[in-house]
Amino acid sequence: DPWAGDPGLGGHILQGELRVAGDRVRTEGMWRTGLLPTSTMAGMHGFRWLRDLRAIGSPAAAAAARALVDEWLAIPPLWQAVAWRSDVIGERLFAWLAHAGWFAGSSDPAFDRRLLDGISTGCRHLARVAGWELDGEGCIAAAKGLVAVGTSLVGAEGYIRGALRILERELPVQIAADGGHLSRNPAAQGRVLAHLVEIRGALAGARHPI
Repeated sequence: DPWAGDPGLGGHILQGELRVAGDRVRTEGMWRTGLLPTSTMAGMHGFRWLRDLRAIGSPAAAAAARALVDEWLAIPPLWQAVAWRSDVIGERLFAWLAHAGWFAGSSDPAFDRRLLDGISTGCRHLARVAGWELDGEGCIAAAKGLVAVGTSLVGAEGYIRGALRILERELPVQIAADGGHLSRNPAAQGRVLAHLVEIRGALAGARHPI
């Protein structure tokens, strides 16, 4: 993950409150919560906030990250539409894999197996829907998830090819000759640029041609 987390936000998570998309969500039982705005649900299930816990860097922060991921794995959101939207899956896979070396790989091999199973399930679904479910910047986030898996797991390199096909199709459509996003929306520009920086980093780390 190339971006620095916010230890202040991480501290709120340790105190039982996730601040995401302008909302405050109690972490206790939050995966059972369904009556929230779509943007809040996407932020929760995307797990980008793991970087905020990692910014604290303490054993307690790693344990909190592991517990929240494990609760998600143990209490599936019943294929809730937002949680299994392709851009949200892409964000979640990238976040899990980017930070797994910090919160996983512990003395609990059963958790590591559950995490790997969750990654495999998410990636299989993402590979089926990434190329057509969403238009616009959501396709870039979905491709990022495929790249994360393809560059992280042995035998999963084929997912990179699918991701690059999506990028080869979408970037000429979404990015203007001056490098700006065609929406001319500064927020969309920032999000797409962040996705591309993360994708480039994953490919470079795996020594895959960009």
